[in-house]
Amino acid sequence: MESKNKIALVTGGRHRHRRRRRGRPNPQLNASMKAMTMLGRVGVAEDIGGIVAFLCTEDACWITAQRIEASGGMNL
Repeated sequence: MESKNKIALVTGGRHRHRRRRRGRPNPQLNASMKAMTMLGRVGVAEDIGGIVAFLCTEDACWITAQRIEASGGMNL
C-alpha cells in the first residue's frame, strides 16, 4: 500500500506523573481522578505510547484526521 501522510491527535486524560502540587505527589487528587475513570486508575505514559505506536503501523492505514481520546473512560 502506498504510504500517505496521516494526521491524528491523541489526547490523554489525567496522568499521575503530571499531577503534583508544589512538586509533591497529591494522593487525594489521584484518588479523586481514579474514581472518575471507568478503568479505576490514573493513566501512565505507556497508555498513550501504545496508541501512537499502533497509529504508525499499516494496520492503522485507514485512520486519518481523527482525534483519539485515551482517558480511561473519564469523559463518557
